[in-house]
Amino acid sequence: MTENPPDKKAVVMIVDDTPANLKLLSDILSPEYTVRPASSGALALQSLEYATPDIILLDIRMPGMDGYEVCSKIKTDGNTCDIPIIFISALDDVADKVKGFALGAVDYITKPFQSEEVLARIDTHLTIYQLKKQLEQRNSELNKEIGIRKKAEDELLRYQTHLEELVAERTSELKNSEEQYRSLVNNLNTGVFRFIPTSTGEWKWVNPAFLTIFGYHSIDEISNITVL
Repeated sequence: MTENPPDKKAVVMIVDDTPANLKLLSDILSPEYTVRPASSGALALQSLEYATPDIILLDIRMPGMDGYEVCSKIKTDGNTCDIPIIFISALDDVADKVKGFALGAVDYITKPFQSEEVLARIDTHLTIYQLKKQLEQRNSELNKEIGIRKKAEDELLRYQTHLEELVAERTSELKNSEEQYRSLVNNLNTGVFRFIPTSTGEWKWVNPAFLTIFGYHSIDEISNITVL
């Protein structure tokens, strides 16, 4: 069930086996709401299969199927379990109220009806219900947003992991290439060196053949020699 747009009246179902009560409640509610009367519990349940109201006023004492049984069936049906139910009865017994609340009713109105009370209670519970639906919708939207963000984070993590694997693979390849190059140059009979020609000069590397040709034992011995 979704929230009614501003120009659409909320739908109130009235379930009562007494025609006079149906007429009285319809007269009270019609200016403010769209009224759907049902003269028995069976007719009410049948009507719910085609369209769900925003709230239900349900008489307790009815022949055949009383209000408690109707309420129980409504609350155990996944399509109707969220509809607020207000019990109406000539009885004002605490045990009846407790039983009604235990079955899932949200309120209780005692006959004879007072117009202001009926309207106030319906308006209050419709407001609570709509706020609840808005909260549920917002929570649903937030959960979707969280799911989308989690999916994006997972994709980013997989991409980062893939990049790290590529970098590690490339680094390993370069290291192997450098080692192969050093091994090749170290085995040459020709002297090879790397020198950075700054103002002071810096020997970075020489191969063994270079040291042998020029009579040195290590690169430290030539650290102070400048190449022109």
